[in-house]
Amino acid sequence: MIETLIRQLATGSRVEKTAELEVALHELGIGFRAQNQHIELVAPLELLDETTLRAGISEPARKLITQLDVEWQIGSTNTELMARKKDAHFNGSICVAEQQTAGKGRRGRSWISPFASNIYVSFGWRIPRQNMAEALSLYIGMNLVDCLREAGLEDVGMKWPNDIIVGQGKLAGILIELELAASSAYIVAGIGVNLSKEPVLREGPGQLVSAVADQLSLGRNALCSLIIDRMVMSMDGVSAQDVAEKIAGWPKYDRYSGEEVVVHQGEEQIVGINGGIDERGNLLLDLGTEIRSFGSGEVSLRKTESNL
Repeated sequence: MIETLIRQLATGSRVEKTAELEVALHELGIGFRAQNQHIELVAPLELLDETTLRAGISEPARKLITQLDVEWQIGSTNTELMARKKDAHFNGSICVAEQQTAGKGRRGRSWISPFASNIYVSFGWRIPRQNMAEALSLYIGMNLVDCLREAGLEDVGMKWPNDIIVGQGKLAGILIELELAASSAYIVAGIGVNLSKEPVLREGPGQLVSAVADQLSLGRNALCSLIIDRMVMSMDGVSAQDVAEKIAGWPKYDRYSGEEVVVHQGEEQIVGINGGIDERGNLLLDLGTEIRSFGSGEVSLRKTESNL
């Protein structure tokens, strides 16, 4: 009932005022005004719509989608898809949400996901184990950067291994979760993109952020369709060679190339020069006396204070 009323409000309609509806709007962070026993929104609200999403996806990509779910509110789109990994339609499945209440970031961080403001989407695939699953975060991230550049976004690149950066701010994040079977890997890739500046999608307070709306006027359905199209096509029949060829172009995406950075590994902090990646997507850090490599599951990367 409440969802139906909010959907009516999102179209610009006024609805009858109720205490239950007012509480729900407050909890979701949706601005509204109440007048003469009616409620209306103070600003337009674009909700996601499966029909609209499918219409914005190319026909070849649509044929590869086995299931597309648009959720009103969900704990985590990644968790939802991973729970379906044994389903017949898992490979090619997509889960999109208006809001995540238990969104996940890297290394166990929570992911703040405001309602109907940004893009929260996860993809499920099953691929052969040998197809460089450990480098998929870079492969998917680089394809996402390509998608955003083609949409018209400027000054966009990546911070190894999974952050999309515009200027100095984080625009998007990617979380890859996988489970290995005898000959295959179940992959769930979650993508969160800041569409609007406020409220923003972030892993915690104090994080510098950027938003698509800083440069482009692009609706949520339109942006989500573009991302789905690119991800589905890039993962169709992906091979180890595809991944290797893509990540070989990392220097064109690396926002911190050749700069002094600090790698946090547990309680240890290692400062060195960002030397790019090796053929498997591991970070190479030049310590002056040696080159050390780090796997994406172990570390995070930040600019040192002298480079901020």
